Amino acid sequence: DKNVAGGRKPCQFQPKYAATRAEATTMVVRAIQAGTPSEVGEKPFPDVAKTTWHARYITKAKTQGIVHGYPDKLYRPDQPINKVEALKIVTRAFNSDFSKLNFDQLKQYSDLELNQWYVQYVDAGFDQGLVGGNGALEVAPKSFQPAEYITRSELAQMIYMMMTKST
Repeated sequence: DKNVAGGRKPCQFQPKYAATRAEATTMVVRAIQAGTPSEVGEKPFPDVAKTTWHARYITKAKTQGIVHGYPDKLYRPDQPINKVEALKIVTRAFNSDFSKLNFDQLKQYSDLELNQWYVQYVDAGFDQGLVGGNGALEVAPKSFQPAEYITRSELAQMIYMMMTKST
């Protein structure tokens, strides 16, 4: 209803397909109503052409500090997005609190490396109710699986949950 999510084909949302990094970025920028430039002056990342459907959204997200790309300076917009990347984009877009970490909560998962860049975003995801329980992302006991790709429906649910909290 809010024009946050669109279909890959007319009238086909394809909820069980893996979401891409471009789709996640686009949905988040639309959800926070950040507005986008009418034209992209400079490529936001070397692998994001100015004429692609997602260039305006990625440009806006980059200028707002929501996305940063990979260490090799690429964004990889068509690559499926994993749990920790999605949590980063969503929690940053909605200005989650990253000032404190609940290490006891995180230590329950043997596959989370507590010295990695993503820990604050996973913690914020737990705090916001995006992970586990009634959250958009289910996790098995003791196994978070940070590199697992998320589906378009999981991404949409995460964003919806954050939108309803911010109203």
